[in-house]
Amino acid sequence: MSASNTHGPLTTTEHVRPLIPDPDERESLELAPGDLVLEAVRVTRNPNGLGLIAESERYGEGIELAYTLT
Repeated sequence: MSASNTHGPLTTTEHVRPLIPDPDERESLELAPGDLVLEAVRVTRNPNGLGLIAESERYGEGIELAYTLT
């Protein structure tokens, strides 16, 4: 039996925001002056709103995030 059948459906929300990179991050990602970093944070919650897992990723300039909406 899956967790969603036992405890209700899980929901995931993704937050994407631009950030000014740290100097070390700018150098390691080979970003030009003025380039931003995109940070995507995904939070999965149970039906009561309790956060179960959070994942964070950072992307350099020129990355396009695409989503399928259902």
